[in-house]
Amino acid sequence: MALFAFGCSVGEEVDPARDRDYFPLRVGVYQIYDVEEIQYISPGDYDTSRYELKTVVVDSFQNSGNGYTYVMHRMKRFDALEPWQMEGTWSLRVENNAAIVAEGNIAFVKLRFPFVGQSWDLNEFNNNTEDVVRMTDARRPVQVGSIFFPRSVTIEHENFVDDFVGNDVRREVYAKDVGLVRHEVETFSYCTNVACFGNQIIDNGVKLTQTIKSYGDE
Repeated sequence: MALFAFGCSVGEEVDPARDRDYFPLRVGVYQIYDVEEIQYISPGDYDTSRYELKTVVVDSFQNSGNGYTYVMHRMKRFDALEPWQMEGTWSLRVENNAAIVAEGNIAFVKLRFPFVGQSWDLNEFNNNTEDVVRMTDARRPVQVGSIFFPRSVTIEHENFVDDFVGNDVRREVYAKDVGLVRHEVETFSYCTNVACFGNQIIDNGVKLTQTIKSYGDE
């Protein structure tokens, strides 16, 4: 009888190199996302922003670990007719079977290879306190918007939901040969005053949904 773990049978070959296809590193690869971001300032006071985000790998160089570091530009626009505006530069690399993204000067371990019962410290390569994330639904199909991906993996950063206190839900989904296809954040607190306690009125925090709409090579 076939046994399955993370969508992969025990007899199926586990290959770290194959799983690296979920974190494609080559100059020219790009992704474009629809983003909705809601900033909650106080009960009843919030600001909603919708925009497109483009990430594109523009360069690479050999690093001190005898591997390669890839330079990624992040660009933003509020309308498809507008030119892209630079938001910043991140870097990406694979080191010791860890997919590392440096968001500015802070490096995070986004994936680990191979996809077998994985959990790890997101902050292994920085000075922040330990933050253990875990991998779920490896090599499973997923629908993101109108796009179907036959192979994906979900990284769960946090999944705390409380009807009285608030939510801390953070996860990322990566697709084979594409990279990041969905990023979700819900970190907010509910109002706890006597007049509003238990009514799920958001006091402060943020909701962000980043959903891929196109991808490819330039």
